[in-house]
Amino acid sequence: MDVLIEIRNLHKSFGSQEVLKGVNLQIERGKMTVILGVSGCGKSVFLKHIIGLLKPDEGEILLEGEDLTKVKEVRMNQILKRFGMLFQNAALFDSMTVEENAAFPLIEHSKFSPEEIHRIVQEKLRLVGLPKIETKYPSQLSGGMRKRLALARALVMDPEIVLYDEPTTGLDPIVSDVIEDLIRETQQRLGHTGVAITHSLKTCFKLADRVAMMEDGKIIEFTTPEGFRASTDPRVRQFLASTSKGPIKIKE
Repeated sequence: MDVLIEIRNLHKSFGSQEVLKGVNLQIERGKMTVILGVSGCGKSVFLKHIIGLLKPDEGEILLEGEDLTKVKEVRMNQILKRFGMLFQNAALFDSMTVEENAAFPLIEHSKFSPEEIHRIVQEKLRLVGLPKIETKYPSQLSGGMRKRLALARALVMDPEIVLYDEPTTGLDPIVSDVIEDLIRETQQRLGHTGVAITHSLKTCFKLADRVAMMEDGKIIEFTTPEGFRASTDPRVRQFLASTSKGPIKIKE
């Protein structure tokens, strides 16, 4: 396995609430790793650690051997140029046009000319199936189009690693299927390393090369999609069966 990111013994608490309880995971270069689990199990907190939005209480996040938990801010800003992020709610700027939204990372973090930025943005908008709408605003777009725009923005810097936070939340089943296909297609075409979090089995199996199930702040299973379906762990079996009866207790 060609490991790009290795997470070792990651712990995080907020006051008396322990959210991550020793997460260990290896993320393979060029593959899509999907982290699956019920709401409140720690998935989003974990993803925020990878991109440096949160710092752990204990543990390491090694990117090609460099511990991201210990780097200085200037170095972290350099590292973040290797990442793209598709946020759960798209996180678009309502006062900016489609083109301005997609161009934002390039304007902030590159030295390309306006003409080059325009060319790159047009290329990425075509890649996600959004040609000829660059002058529209997010409020004029459907939910699926907003998600496509957010994906174009995540890809505009040609990142080596793309993080996907609940990529189909809030979309109807048909649009969700389209977005899943688009994410998988772009990941395979561009060859970047993907890390997605979701509670949807359908999304997981559409996207994943590797499946990691998180439960109560730990990774309890890490395998291929086929291996996950065949797991004998009672917590995995409960999740696959989509039933409240089992060892996983729902946090209300």
